[in-house]
Amino acid sequence: MNIIISRSEDQTWFRPDTTLETENKDIYPHDDISGYDFLPVVFARVSKAGKCVAEEFAMRYYDALNFGLLLFPKGLSDSQNGDIAPIENRVDHTTLLPHPMYNKIVFDSENDNKFIMKRDGKTLFKCTTKGKNLCKEIESAISRITRLSSIRTGDFVCVPLAEEKASLWRREKDCTDVPVVQASFCGNFLFEFKILY
Repeated sequence: MNIIISRSEDQTWFRPDTTLETENKDIYPHDDISGYDFLPVVFARVSKAGKCVAEEFAMRYYDALNFGLLLFPKGLSDSQNGDIAPIENRVDHTTLLPHPMYNKIVFDSENDNKFIMKRDGKTLFKCTTKGKNLCKEIESAISRITRLSSIRTGDFVCVPLAEEKASLWRREKDCTDVPVVQASFCGNFLFEFKILY
């Protein structure tokens, strides 16, 4: 199973399945980790294997979607060296892709369903499905990815919702509290975790 993140033709990368977290476990950062940045994503579960999938047929290759979160640990030795797959993309439990997933119709651009992510009750990120064609973004990503690589049943395709990563937690700034990160979609709970150090 692969986790494939694709923003554009030149910004596509893979994360191993060891990074996947679906059980809302708290995070215990290693001493070398000085903080976490985050990147919210919309993701789809691949339901059919494929290679060189044209965008107009990509809707046949996934069956469900949801919102998730990518975490990027800071302070690790090779994360600043320009490596195409830096270690920050390989740290365990840093890809939060919650279940259950939603039918494509929930992501229709006519619906006003909201994804809200908070830290300690303060909103960090908010996204609505209204006026956005998130299914189309997933289908474009599937088409881009399959020009270079095969997809298999059970893979996850992720599309970032923000242009840049944002700070979630810094050891030196947040040394007195235990941050609680929560997210919901359509008013339903998606995930909650603490960063314990």
